[in-house]
Amino acid sequence: MRLFACPFALLVLSVGIASIHAQDRTPTADSAKALKSIFQEERSKAASHKFPPQTLELSDQLVKRADAALEGGSFREAARLYREARWQLPYLSPDLPKDVTNVFGNTRMRHGDWVNQIAYNPDGSKLVSGSRDGTVKIWDMGNGREIRTYRGHKDPVRSVAWSADGKLIASAGGNDIHIWTADDGKLVHTLKGHTAAVNSVSIREDSKALVSGSDDRSIRVWDLDKGKELSIVNQGQIVAVIYFVTYSSNGKLIASVNGDGQLHVWKPDMPPPQQKLVLGSNAHPGGSYQVAFSTDMKMIFTCGGDKMARQHGGTDPEGQTIAGTGVRQKNFDVAGGGHSETVTSLAISPDGKTFVTGSRDRSIRVWDLNTTKVIRTLQGHTDEVTSLAFTKDGTQLASASKDQNIRVWNLSSADEHRNFPGHEGYVWSAIFSPDGKLMASAGADRTIVIRNVITGEILKKIAAHSLAVTALAFNQDGTQLASSGGDQLVKLWNVKTGELIKEFKGHTSAVMAVAFSNDGKQLLSGGADKIARLWDVEKGTTIHTFPDSRSPISSVAIRKDAKQALLGCADGTLQVFNLTAAPKETGFVGAHLSGVGAVAYSPDGQKIATCGGDKLVKIWRAAEAGAPTLISDLKGHANPVSSVAFSNDGRLLASGGGDLIVKVWDVQNGTELRSLRGHGDWVSSVAFGVDSRFVLSASVDKTVKIWELSNEETVPPIGHTRRLNTLAVSADGKLLASGSDDRTIKIWDMQTGQELYTLSEHTGEITALAFDPKGERLISGGEDRKIRVWDLKARKSVQVIDCDRVPVIVFTLKGDKFLAWFFRPGIANQSASTAQVYDTAGKPLYALTEREKPINCLAFSSDGEWVAMGSTDGSVRIWDIAKNERPLGGDMPVHQKGLGDLVFTPDKKTLITGDEEGEIKIWNLAKKEAVKTFVAHKGGLLAISMSPDGKRFVTVGQNGEMRLWSVDKGEKLKEWELPTPVRNLIFTPDGKKIVTANGDTTLYQIELPD
Repeated sequence: MRLFACPFALLVLSVGIASIHAQDRTPTADSAKALKSIFQEERSKAASHKFPPQTLELSDQLVKRADAALEGGSFREAARLYREARWQLPYLSPDLPKDVTNVFGNTRMRHGDWVNQIAYNPDGSKLVSGSRDGTVKIWDMGNGREIRTYRGHKDPVRSVAWSADGKLIASAGGNDIHIWTADDGKLVHTLKGHTAAVNSVSIREDSKALVSGSDDRSIRVWDLDKGKELSIVNQGQIVAVIYFVTYSSNGKLIASVNGDGQLHVWKPDMPPPQQKLVLGSNAHPGGSYQVAFSTDMKMIFTCGGDKMARQHGGTDPEGQTIAGTGVRQKNFDVAGGGHSETVTSLAISPDGKTFVTGSRDRSIRVWDLNTTKVIRTLQGHTDEVTSLAFTKDGTQLASASKDQNIRVWNLSSADEHRNFPGHEGYVWSAIFSPDGKLMASAGADRTIVIRNVITGEILKKIAAHSLAVTALAFNQDGTQLASSGGDQLVKLWNVKTGELIKEFKGHTSAVMAVAFSNDGKQLLSGGADKIARLWDVEKGTTIHTFPDSRSPISSVAIRKDAKQALLGCADGTLQVFNLTAAPKETGFVGAHLSGVGAVAYSPDGQKIATCGGDKLVKIWRAAEAGAPTLISDLKGHANPVSSVAFSNDGRLLASGGGDLIVKVWDVQNGTELRSLRGHGDWVSSVAFGVDSRFVLSASVDKTVKIWELSNEETVPPIGHTRRLNTLAVSADGKLLASGSDDRTIKIWDMQTGQELYTLSEHTGEITALAFDPKGERLISGGEDRKIRVWDLKARKSVQVIDCDRVPVIVFTLKGDKFLAWFFRPGIANQSASTAQVYDTAGKPLYALTEREKPINCLAFSSDGEWVAMGSTDGSVRIWDIAKNERPLGGDMPVHQKGLGDLVFTPDKKTLITGDEEGEIKIWNLAKKEAVKTFVAHKGGLLAISMSPDGKRFVTVGQNGEMRLWSVDKGEKLKEWELPTPVRNLIFTPDGKKIVTANGDTTLYQIELPD
C-alpha cells in the first residue's frame, strides 16, 4: 500500500430542492403533469437498473403527495414535489463500464476533487463546473444528474464559461483553453498561446470573443469563430499573476485582478500593441481574487486577501472617466457582518439587486448594497467557497467549493410555509404533540391554542393563565399538556377536553420553562426566582427543590433516562444536575456570554444544544459527571438566539431568535442547511415534527408557522460527502467498510449496495481500515493519529490507540493479530516508519521502526511475519518483524525511480513492485531477481492490489486507468477507464470482484473475468 497524501480538510452536499429549477415560476396543471411524465420515465430507467426497492420508496411517496396536490389544484406544490421526487431517484453515471455491477453512494452535483468554477447556461436549466480532477461536467438542474463529462484536459480545470447563446463552453486546463459544444461535447478549438496555467476565462456577450488571464501574467483576447488569438491586452505591461478576468455586459470593457491586489479595466477594441488602460487601482493588499461589473458598469466589485469585498467607481459604458472612477466607494467587511477569512469569490445578480461573497471561512454572505450590511448568511460548505453564479432572474444562487460539492440556494425573500394566526399577542411557545397530529401554542394573550396539524382547525382555545404563558410541554402519550406562566404557576391540562387537571404552586416569580420526564411522571420547571423544581405529576407536589441558581433560570431539559437535567440561566451559565437522588450539580460551564436562551438534549442523550444572547448556537458532548465539552459553535444568526430543538433522529437542529430567521443545521457537520424566512418579528420557539420533515415556529409577530423541509435536508445523505481513501471487505464478503476525508466510516451491504450505518468518532480523515476475520470488529486509522477498535454490533469504538499517521492496517489470515504502519514525516526528508503488531485485543506485541530511509509505500505479508518497505530511492527493504532481521539480506535496488506501491503474493514467494512512473516488476524473492518488467501506466502509478489466491493483481494509474494482470506471466488480462479518480481498491474474498474507493465519494463493485 502506498502512502497517500491526505490534506487536512473537512464534507456535505445539500441542495435546496424546493426551488432547484430556474424555470416554471408559475406552474400550471399542464406543466406539473409534464414534470410527472419526466419523473415516470426516469423512474422506469431506475427500475430497469435493479436498484434496491428501498431506494425508490421515497420518490414514490413524494409522487403520491404530488398527485394529491395536483388533483386538489395546488399546482405549485405538485410541481415542487415532482421535482423533488426526481432528485431522489437513484441513477448511474452515463459512462460507466459494463463490468461495474454496483455503485455505492451517489454523485449528484459532486466532482472527484475540489470544484474551481461554475456557470449557468442562459435559461438556468443546466450548470457547468470545472474541477481540479481535470474534468468538466454539465448538470441537469431539474434532477441534479450529470448530463455529460468532458475529459479533454490533462490538467486541473481552473475556469469555465458558458456562452450567452448557450452553444459553447470554454474550459481552461493547464496552459490551454478548449472550446467545445455544449450539446455533444465535441471539441471545436484549442486555444494555445499562454505559457503557464490559465486561471480565468470569460466569453463576451455576443459569443464571438473570449478573454483569458494566466499565471504567465498575460491577458489575451481570442476570436471564438476562428479559434485564433486577437491580441494580448496588457502587452508591455508588467503585472502580477492574473487571477480573474471578465467582460462588461456590453462587451466593450475587460476587468482583471491579480496577485498584487490590483484592479485594472481595459478597453480591448483599441489597436494593439497595447489596449487602452482606462482604470487602475490597488484594490486589496495581498492579492485580489475575483472581479465583477455591475450591469450599468458604473460599479466594479472585487474581493481579496484582506477579508473584504470592495465597490469601486467604474467608467461609463464606453470606458470614459466619470465622477468617482477608480474611487473605493464601499467596503463589505467584518464590520458589516462579513467574513473572518480571505474572500475568494463574488457575484452580483443580473438585475444588480443582490451581491454575494464566498470565503475561506466556508460561508456565503448576501449583502445589502446600500448599507453594506450582511442580510443573510448561507452556510453548508465544509471548505473554501471557490465560485458563485446566479440564474438570470437572480432568485437562485449556485456555489462551488473545495469540498467537491455544488450547492444551490433559494434567495427569495420568504420561504414557503403554512401560516397560523389566532393569537392576539406575542407567541412565546409552540410545540407538536408526540404523534405529530396536534400542535399547541401559547403566549402573551394568556391563552393556549390546540390545533389539528393537517387542517389547521382550532380544537381548543384555553384561557390558561392570568399573565403571559411562557412555555409548553406535552407528556409522552400526548394526553396531557403542561404550561408555565408569568403568574408564578405551572398548570397541567387535559388535551382532549381542555380542562385543568391541577396547578403546581411554589415559585415566587414568573415561571420561564417547563419540561416533562419521558415517563410523564415528573415535571421540571425553572423560574425568574432562580429556583428549579421537580414535581410529582400525580400528586402535584414538589419532589425536590434544586440548589439556588446563580441567576434566573430561562430554560430546562430532562434527559430521556430521567437521570440528568439541564438548567440554562440568564447569566449565560449551563448547569448539569444528577437526578438519581436529590438533585446534585455535577457540571457547570459558562455556555454563552449574554444569557442562555434555550437548552435541549439530543434524543440519545449524548449531545446538548444551547443558544444565547451572543448570537451563537452550540453543540456539546454530554458527560455523566462533570461539565459538557464543546463540539462546535454554529455561527450564522445576526441577533440573539432564544430557541433550539433537535429532530427526532438527532441529525438536525433548529434554532430561532432576534434576526427573524429559523435556521436548520446538520449536527454532525456543524453546517447550516436552511434559513427559513417569513416571520415579521423575533422567533421565540422552534420544534420538529415526528419525521423531521416539518419545523414549527412561533414568533412575536403573533403567528405560528409550519415549514416543510426538502428530503435532501431531512434524509441522511447516501454515502460519503468527500473523497474516499480506504476500504475493507469482511471475510465472508457480506460487509464493505469505506473511509473518507469526511471523517466518517460507512458500513455497506455488499449484496444490495445499501448503506447500513455510519461510524463517526474520528476527528480526522480516515486513512486505513481492516475487518477482523470473524466480522465482529473493525480497526480504523485516521489523520487524527488514532487507531480505533470498533464493536460492530454495538456500533461504537471500544478502544482508542494513540499513534502517528496510519496509512495501512491489516489482519493476519489467522486472525490472531493485526498490523499497522505508522508514518511520521521528518525534517529535511527524514522520516520514521513503524510496523507495529497488536494482538486481537489491541495490546502491542512488538514493532520495527525504519529511520534510515524515507518510505513511500509498505506491504505486509498475509501471515504478518514480513514487511516490505519501498523507498523514495527505488529500493526495497524486507524485514522479519518479530525477529527484527532481514530474511533476504540487504536492500533490493528494484527501480531507478522512487517506489509507488508494492505487494506480496500470499505465499511470500513473489513481490510485485511499481515505481512512481508506472514501471512494474515481478520479483522471485528466493532468487532476488525480476522475472518480468513492463510499463503498466505511462501516466504514473497510484496503487497495486493482490488477489486472495495470488494469481492476479490490479494496478491503478495516476491517469485513472485500471488494469488486471497475471502474476505468472505479467500479461494484461483486462483494463477499464473509470469516470472518476480511483484512490484505492481491494479484491473481494472470493477474488471474483474488486471494489474501488473513488474520488467522487462513490465505490464501484467491478466483475472480473474468469
